[in-house]
Amino acid sequence: MTARQKLHLAFHLTTAAVFLVAAAFAAWRASSDPELVAPGKVCLTVGLFALVSSAFYRAERLSRWSMGLGVSVWAVLFALAAGELFFRLIGYDFRRAAPRLERVAPYYRRPTVPTGSVFFRRRGPQVWRGKPLRSVLLAMGYDPGPARGEPTITLRYDADGFRNEAGLKDWEIAVAGDSFVELGVLPYEKLFTSRLAQLTGRRVRNLGVSHTGPWSYLHFLKAYGRSPSLRVVVAVFYEGNDLSDLTREEAALERWRGAGKRPRRDWKGRKQTSLVAALLDWSLKLPSPFHRRVKLLPDALWPGPRGEEPVTLNDMPPQPAIVTEKRKGWLREWLRAFGAWASDNRLIPWVVYMPAKGRVLWGKARLTPRGRERWDDWHAADLAGWMAVACAQAGVRFLDLTPALCKASQPGRPLLYSAMGDTHLNARGAELVARELARALREGENKPTLRSSAGKAGQ
Repeated sequence: MTARQKLHLAFHLTTAAVFLVAAAFAAWRASSDPELVAPGKVCLTVGLFALVSSAFYRAERLSRWSMGLGVSVWAVLFALAAGELFFRLIGYDFRRAAPRLERVAPYYRRPTVPTGSVFFRRRGPQVWRGKPLRSVLLAMGYDPGPARGEPTITLRYDADGFRNEAGLKDWEIAVAGDSFVELGVLPYEKLFTSRLAQLTGRRVRNLGVSHTGPWSYLHFLKAYGRSPSLRVVVAVFYEGNDLSDLTREEAALERWRGAGKRPRRDWKGRKQTSLVAALLDWSLKLPSPFHRRVKLLPDALWPGPRGEEPVTLNDMPPQPAIVTEKRKGWLREWLRAFGAWASDNRLIPWVVYMPAKGRVLWGKARLTPRGRERWDDWHAADLAGWMAVACAQAGVRFLDLTPALCKASQPGRPLLYSAMGDTHLNARGAELVARELARALREGENKPTLRSSAGKAGQ
């Protein structure tokens, strides 16, 4: 065997061994990291080709061709390795996470500005223009089909990061809550707080921030809800996830009381500094029938005025096992603190119970196979009934929106919630909530003071 033939064998067998080992590693890790499937197939192909080419050591022309190809492959690999090392060292972000995050409507992002002991609000002032639902579907890798026909809207946030007009300096009503108050899929004039102001003739300050819980609501009312004319304070409790948010906030408050540590949210999106990963991402975005966005599947079909309409059901009402005595104790503590603060400041406190879309549509929408798999054994707890009693004991007035929303959600009628990809009220639902709240506030004006009625309720 000549020296050239030995070199041919050594080069091709070494190349085959390196790429086949890399392919085996990618196959082993593919279950936990699906992104390795494509590079694993490439490594397997190159490895097998190098292994087969090693048999050409006697054919001089084929040997030269395969050696040239192999050297080219290794040259490309060394160039990629050098580029990988360079871009990782300088920390260049191929993903451009921060700009991509800004393209998503603020409503779908977690608030990041620290306020109070352990709470967060949005950055303000800020303006975002676009299609909110489409923005989050694209960011999550879903087909934006459910957002077809969604109008482009402008979302404005005041200096404190809340959805209010810039000139609002004084108000009679302050409403705090999570995404059901912020309602970042609706323009300002369609918010139920904006409609409440029109229906009552009173100025209303919206203090809604998604990804927050009951203790945040109380903090927002104390820190950002005060004004000379303030008379009524409202906390909107969403049954879908406020219990879990309360659990998270209790843990954060416990850490703060014990060690003085508050949570941090200075994350702006993890950087993607890998050149190889960036090239793979780019290749996957090339036009191909095999590279399509995931379609959002419905959980149920709503019998609307134009036939059955697909809907998703998320944040279902808590089942009895979730409404533990410990969580009830936290809710009582929050209600007592809310009622006491309002009483000390001569304010009228309200808790508005917001039902989840699943409760309102339950028994009227037809579950799909996916919906039956997820929700067929679901049984809701009567959290609203328990909270009505707890509010009376704490001196807090209570409005349950469940009966009104259920009554208005009948087969043949339009939905009051977003259909697909979002769990929140649409413009029709927000209008109904505004009217119910306006009615409750009018009827509650002549009721006795809360502390006296709370004492009777406690007895």
